[in-house]
Amino acid sequence: MSRYIHEDYMKTAVRINLLKKRIEMAMQILKKKKVCFDTIAFRGMSGAILGTSLALLLNKQIIMVRKSKQNTHSDYLVEGFRQSKKFLIVDDFVSSGNTAREIIRRVKQISPTAVCAGILEVTKQNRPRFTDTAHLKDIL
Repeated sequence: MSRYIHEDYMKTAVRINLLKKRIEMAMQILKKKKVCFDTIAFRGMSGAILGTSLALLLNKQIIMVRKSKQNTHSDYLVEGFRQSKKFLIVDDFVSSGNTAREIIRRVKQISPTAVCAGILEVTKQNRPRFTDTAHLKDIL
């Protein structure tokens, strides 16, 4: 039995060595793929854990997109850098593309000319992967 509760995405937040490992692998992938972006966009706790850490280390801006009808302390569904030109979505799992579509839609509300560079998916299997938007046409 684990010493930690909520062993899903929170495992990354409470286990510092795991967080460091995932961030290092994510940074290697972004460097290898030569992904250019000025902002990291995310939604939810899983995106915030990795997205803000990456943004800090890479000196990038952030945009946080909240889920609609979420009980929160803020009335804003999207907050962050309004002058983004190219943003990267950070998420823990991509299936239907609904989250990515919603993030793109919301980011365009505050930064209409911004384009999505792609999605950095940081899975539970500890293997981050980057998919550029050209390869996401099926879900976006």
